[in-house]
Amino acid sequence: PEAGAVLAARRGRLMAATAPGGMLAIGRDEAGAGAFLARHPALDLAAINGPGQSVLSGPVAAIEAAEAACRAEALPCARLAVTRAFHSRLMDDTAAAFRDAFAGLTLAPPRSPGCRTPADAGSTQPRRPIPPIGPI
Repeated sequence: PEAGAVLAARRGRLMAATAPGGMLAIGRDEAGAGAFLARHPALDLAAINGPGQSVLSGPVAAIEAAEAACRAEALPCARLAVTRAFHSRLMDDTAAAFRDAFAGLTLAPPRSPGCRTPADAGSTQPRRPIPPIGPI
């Protein structure tokens, strides 16, 4: 199999082995999300989807509390249909094993049009927030 498929499968297995978590899209830009996170320190900024659109990630209980706070403040929010806290500190333990997954692989640009590489997405690890990159 191609290196990308091997890495994607390994990354998926590593993430599936992490503690359960969740993600919450909120109607705030990066600065507004940062202020919100100051009141919800168990959460991390997972993505900046665009102007006024951010995604938070963390343990289920912290996501539930943040969602309740959003609703109380009439702040637009939506839970993502995930069972893990992607791009959060709950992924930290996967980093070393994911780096090890590169051993022995030969990397090359994707051959399929429309594929994003980690460099295109701006994130090469499961912990770093994903910046907006526009359509592919």
